[in-house]
This record gives sequence, structure tokens and C-alpha cells, in this order.
Amino acid sequence: MRLEDIANALRISVPTLRKHYEVELSSGAALRRMEVLEKLLSQAKKGSTSAARAYLANQPEFMVAPEEEKPGRKPRKGKKEQAQEDAGTAQNGTGWDGLLPPGNVTPIRKPA
Repeated sequence: MRLEDIANALRISVPTLRKHYEVELSSGAALRRMEVLEKLLSQAKKGSTSAARAYLANQPEFMVAPEEEKPGRKPRKGKKEQAQEDAGTAQNGTGWDGLLPPGNVTPIRKPA
């Protein structure tokens, strides 16, 4: 059912429905999606090419596991670590070169 129809049946607004029934709405949608995928898989196993295409089009994407570290290869840095390193060398090649002392520079922080 549409959210508007559910809200009307319960005599509440759609924002109230989303606020108080978020878990039920999302888990219900997930269950229905799973039922549809199970039916598609069943039909695909019986030889239905259109069901196979629809099933494969709705497959979730999985994250690829990180590669094993290879000898002689530097490990990748995270975004924050890379940004911190870049900030330390930002003055290189500019007119600001040499104004900061070499080594670690304490970043300016807002007073608490």
C-alpha cells in the first residue's frame, strides 16, 4: 500500500506514520522485496529468462574485501589521514614556502 493509504487508514498524517512506524514500514518493505526475489529466483530456475534478468537486476552490491598488502607496496591511507598529510605540505611550491617550521605543526583549534 502507499504511505498515504496506510496513514488514511490509521487516521494519522504521513509524517506521523513515518516517525512512529519507521521500523515496521522498512521491515515490511524488505520482507515483500525478499518474497518477490524468491519468486523470481524460483521462476529463473525453471528456465524463465525474463525472471532471471529481473532477479539479477535486483541483486545487492557487495563490498569488495580489501586487497592483501603486497611486499614493497605502501598501504593505502584513509581520507582523514591523507588530508592531514596534505595539509602539512600545502605550502610547498607557493609563496608561503618556508614560513612554517618543518615537522609537525599543531593545527589551530577553536577554543572550547
